[in-house]
Amino acid sequence: MVAWALLLFAAGTAELGAQVQPPTVAGARRFEEVDLGDAGWSGMSFGVAWGDFDGDGDPDVYAPCHWLSAGARLLRNRGDGTFVNVAREEFRNQRRDLSGDRHGASFWDFDNDGDQDLAVMVGAQFGTGRQPNKFFVRDGGGYVDRAAALGLDYPKGRARTLAMLDFNNDGHLDALCAGLRRADAPTALLLQSGGERRTFGDVTGRTGLPVADRDFGQLTFLPDDGLALFVDGYPPGLFPLGELPLRDVGARLELPFGHRVRDAAWADFDGDGALDVFYACSGFGSEVAQLDEQNVRFVLRPMGADQGFELAVGGPVDLVLGGRLWDQVGGRPRDLVPADVRIGALGLAPEARVFTLDPGDPTTALVAAPERPPVGVTLGFDARSGHLRLVVGAPRARLDGMVRGLGGVSLRRVHGFRRRATTRPDALMLWREGRFVDGMPAAGLDPQTDAVSVVAGDFDNDMDVDLYLVSSRPVSNPANLYYENLGAARFRVHADGAGAAGSVRGRGDAAACADFDGDGFLDLYVANGEGDEALARDGPDQLFRGVPNGNHWLMVDLVGTQSNRDGIGARVRLDAGGRRQLRLQDGGVHCFSQNHKRLHFGLGSSARVESITVDWPSGATQTLGPCATDQVITITEPE
Repeated sequence: MVAWALLLFAAGTAELGAQVQPPTVAGARRFEEVDLGDAGWSGMSFGVAWGDFDGDGDPDVYAPCHWLSAGARLLRNRGDGTFVNVAREEFRNQRRDLSGDRHGASFWDFDNDGDQDLAVMVGAQFGTGRQPNKFFVRDGGGYVDRAAALGLDYPKGRARTLAMLDFNNDGHLDALCAGLRRADAPTALLLQSGGERRTFGDVTGRTGLPVADRDFGQLTFLPDDGLALFVDGYPPGLFPLGELPLRDVGARLELPFGHRVRDAAWADFDGDGALDVFYACSGFGSEVAQLDEQNVRFVLRPMGADQGFELAVGGPVDLVLGGRLWDQVGGRPRDLVPADVRIGALGLAPEARVFTLDPGDPTTALVAAPERPPVGVTLGFDARSGHLRLVVGAPRARLDGMVRGLGGVSLRRVHGFRRRATTRPDALMLWREGRFVDGMPAAGLDPQTDAVSVVAGDFDNDMDVDLYLVSSRPVSNPANLYYENLGAARFRVHADGAGAAGSVRGRGDAAACADFDGDGFLDLYVANGEGDEALARDGPDQLFRGVPNGNHWLMVDLVGTQSNRDGIGARVRLDAGGRRQLRLQDGGVHCFSQNHKRLHFGLGSSARVESITVDWPSGATQTLGPCATDQVITITEPE
């Protein structure tokens, strides 16, 4: 009975709406999970970044862990398939450097000195205060925060993800600091000055970028416009580099901007030599999930109308409540406090947000639910049915929580959930003759997914770029998806993630890829701690190793000399096996996360690379080859 009730709710009354899954297969296992051992973590996350911080050639991991007191984690790759957390050894001021409201992180060689510095974005108390970003410069074997001295602190910004790119092509990386809406500190463009004293100047006022919620920006390349910056938000935008104010060419190129993008991956999916784009666009909604016979989790997001649910209980229940309330439309949010919770007909408040309710206690009885509940949470036991009833009312709210009953709890009904015919659809846009066209129908993909993070890479080394999607719902954690590219942007869907399905615990947050063990096959780091602590506390970080299949490969490290040292903005074309592949050195950044910057090419059965051509941002073109496969090579820009 419980399972049937939950199925009806999930399919028919959740705000995200009903979904029709695409044809799927179990298929060969592309990935296998690796035990992180003592380096493992379960709890809040906010993206993940791969980068070689110690310069030994093996990619390492930085995990922000959001604002938990345990602090951020820096996992050194030992080179033997294992990792060790060295955050306390590598950061000079542990208390300050590892704490705070940590968001997306990324590695960059901003000063062209040959080592990887680290940017960590920080919130600003929901837009009501000041909290500076952190920018750790590699100095004498450790990390020192120099964000303020560099002009990268941007303390009022509600920062989410930093992307670095050479906006004005002067050989120095500039910064796009994407963040949530704040009129006096919007998403910022910061240009780096050259010379001995490197600083970043704020030119945001000259960009013309509308103030909006923006989680990330990415570098891409347009055949007719050159290097360009994609910035998510509503509205999103696509802007050629070097122009102020920014000139949006998205409408001219017919990109669909009808709603916000959760994440994006730019790659040549159909092998025609031009970059295409996949948008992951899962919407937000409300959900109540029956985890087992004793536990129910929920997220309620009322927008002007109250929402709630009823549970049958077999005795006393423990509740954990958290979240935020808006007292008025357009106002600032505030944290839910015990005084916002009203129990029973008397409206008594609990002493804390973790408390116990006993149906035998007369003060917990509800005679009738209020027609228009006040701002906050009303709950108690229905006098007639005995069911636990919970309702949240506010102009806007996000209520997270859990109900646990050793005597059993069972979801009976939900109240106030809006049903929509469609969710925010994913999109695959392919470049065709000067514009983008919809590639979803021919791709064999269903646009309705729960995807919140996407990674593109040739995971099976067959010379076609595949996709990996992290799935997440407001409460439950559905299986992640692996889209195997069969060629020409036609995909086979592996509903079990081809061995990297993820976890049923926590909520899917982000994924990033790298070849951590040097076998030439891309691996995945997946974080499952999205959201508030009540729902994220048991979400594990996971490492999935790509399983070798005998196909060949080549990986390329770029070193700029006239261009920025990371080679951000360089295009690499590789010819092998009668095919040409394209990679753009975009820094690996996507929403809250960063793939390893080392460029990866799958080569199938080809045991020889005919040629490699690099178009550097400086304008220099360099051609090399032939060369052997199954190796990592370094290409240095000519002086």
